[in-house]
Amino acid sequence: VTTSEELLERAVADPSTELVLMFLETLRDPPRFVRAAQAARRAGKPIIALKVGLTERGGLVSRGHTGAIACDGAVYRQAFD
Repeated sequence: VTTSEELLERAVADPSTELVLMFLETLRDPPRFVRAAQAARRAGKPIIALKVGLTERGGLVSRGHTGAIACDGAVYRQAFD
């Protein structure tokens, strides 16, 4: 299984990538995501992320699709900052 964190790392390492677009249901390894996002910032590669499943109802959909557990949106906003 490939995670969002791994895909972000690959995008940052790819010299032809200038911008990263992400559709996220969950972060399986938040510290790894933050490290990759920091590397993207240092490389001058902006990240645009659409985080879904932040509400209770949205979380039910995410959980049914990937097994992801919904989380308070404030946690993701903090990680994205």
